[in-house]
Amino acid sequence: MSSVHVSINPIKAYVREDVLYNMDTSKITKVIPCTIVGFSSYPGHVPTFQIIVDNSSIFYYIPPHLIFSKKDFSCIYDLNQLVYHNCPDHKFSLNKLNYLMKDIYVFMKHNSLWHEAKYLFTIDWYRGNDVLHCLILDIGQFVFMPNHKISLYSKELPKYLKLKKEFKV
Repeated sequence: MSSVHVSINPIKAYVREDVLYNMDTSKITKVIPCTIVGFSSYPGHVPTFQIIVDNSSIFYYIPPHLIFSKKDFSCIYDLNQLVYHNCPDHKFSLNKLNYLMKDIYVFMKHNSLWHEAKYLFTIDWYRGNDVLHCLILDIGQFVFMPNHKISLYSKELPKYLKLKKEFKV
């Protein structure tokens, strides 16, 4: 079980240059190659990444709307659309569900569009029975979505309800 930060398998990506300069708007039009090396869960904040730039500089607290899997990205979603909810806790487990390691579909409720996506990992805030999956949308943006916003085989949302009951002996 992790607390706040966890290392992940490296993911090649691109970060907006303005992030590296305290959000300097004069640098907003360029992206810089980076490697995502970690995940962070700060309670009350969006899930964030840890990155390495130029194989030497480490940056924490990189939100998903400022990092991309493609150099020529088409940024169409804002932060509140890419993250279903803020991190509820600093205690979590991060794992990979082998069955999801394929292209799946993600429903973006803000514009009612489906996107193909590549599964990366699952975050389980186990003290609150809460799970989000980290995926890369076909447009190159990273997204954190719950089970009921993804589909494995078709562009159709399940009709089920989340299991909220807790089972204890």
